[in-house]
Amino acid sequence: MNKPSQSVSKIEMSPLPIFIAVFSFFALSACSSSATTAPETAASCSTPFRLFVRQNYNITNCRKLATLGAEFAWELIPGNRSQFQVIFGARLSDDVAWVAWGVNPTRPKMVGTRAMIGVRDLATGLFRVAPYNVTWQTRKRCGLHPNWGIDVEFRNASMEYLSGIDYYAMRATVGLPSAAAMAGSTYNVSRLNHVWQVGYSAEGMEPRIHPVSDLQHFDSKETIDLRTGAVRLQAGRHRRYLRTVHGILSMIGWGTILPVGAIIARYSKFPVEAGYPRWFLAHKSCQLVGYAMGIAGWILGILLGNSSVLYAMKVHRLYAIFILAFATLQVTALFFKPGKGDEYRKYWNLYHHFLGYGLLSVIVINNFKGIAILKPNYTWKWAYIGILACLAGVALAMEMWSWIKFMKMKKESNGIIRPNYQVPTSSSTYGKAPSTAGGEQLEHK
Repeated sequence: MNKPSQSVSKIEMSPLPIFIAVFSFFALSACSSSATTAPETAASCSTPFRLFVRQNYNITNCRKLATLGAEFAWELIPGNRSQFQVIFGARLSDDVAWVAWGVNPTRPKMVGTRAMIGVRDLATGLFRVAPYNVTWQTRKRCGLHPNWGIDVEFRNASMEYLSGIDYYAMRATVGLPSAAAMAGSTYNVSRLNHVWQVGYSAEGMEPRIHPVSDLQHFDSKETIDLRTGAVRLQAGRHRRYLRTVHGILSMIGWGTILPVGAIIARYSKFPVEAGYPRWFLAHKSCQLVGYAMGIAGWILGILLGNSSVLYAMKVHRLYAIFILAFATLQVTALFFKPGKGDEYRKYWNLYHHFLGYGLLSVIVINNFKGIAILKPNYTWKWAYIGILACLAGVALAMEMWSWIKFMKMKKESNGIIRPNYQVPTSSSTYGKAPSTAGGEQLEHK
């Protein structure tokens, strides 16, 4: 007689995990469609900030930036394409020590940015604004140095707290190098690379590095046309989309299809009594499809982590490596399962059973960590909680059915079942009817 693994290998995959994968594909397509069709035009400023810049400085161009709750207003000086007024503001918490805004002559990135940084002394409440050149040394946490190689002017720079709207605002008249008025220049108001930041620590009036655990700080850069207000390149937009894909693949693959496979393995033999090899085919298919989607999300996560080395989420990554290693072990074990008569079968069952449940626990924890890192709207979190609640509800219902059916069988057996009889679990022998501790088969009257 052939071993179960040999007969099952000739059967096609169950349609259940394929259906779940197709459903998730359409959900992912809808998400990517909404992301890619989002307009590139700038979002309008909040009403209080827009009224402040218009009434006090007669500035009409104003937009809400993509990250950090920041807003940006500007006005080109008539007859001079290399100068413009700028106001950068945000509603920030009391422990904020500094805000920064600057321009980059090459690309929208931190290194190479000529910035004005407004520092608030947390002890005295005093403000100071100074120009800085953000260099590679700064990225290596060597500190900032004012006025090092600055080719951009920040005239009449100042910072204030707007108590009426609870904002910190920094303003200046920006003067780009005179060559910026020429075609093909390094700086161009029609394609201006600008970067913004906030930080929470300073030594006196010296700003210290901003947090590296929040990806919003990594995405705070874009290319804008100051003449029209159109965003030509939102540097973090592509990465945010890839993070969304990574999150959905992980939540559907690791966090949904694998648990479905575990539920099938535990309850299909008893109380459902689906029969072998149908339940094993469904279980195996779920594990393979979930594993494939999880692997795709894992690879994408590694690529995203390598693109932002300073923002590598170490705990999230360690959990992900653990999940990959033991999920690979679990899937591989399906192809090397001992036969029914093998003396090591019971040990394999125990290992596969308990490692699987432990792995699912780590997957749930890491998925919530990923949601906390991405900081999407609350729909993500509650959607995943809803998925887990549904899976837990199904498992609880099946567990109750198992015990109800067991008690009914015990009653009908008229005492044939001994007290130490246990409900068959996923580690039970496949295809056998429940038996007593002494090996006697249950008999229905």
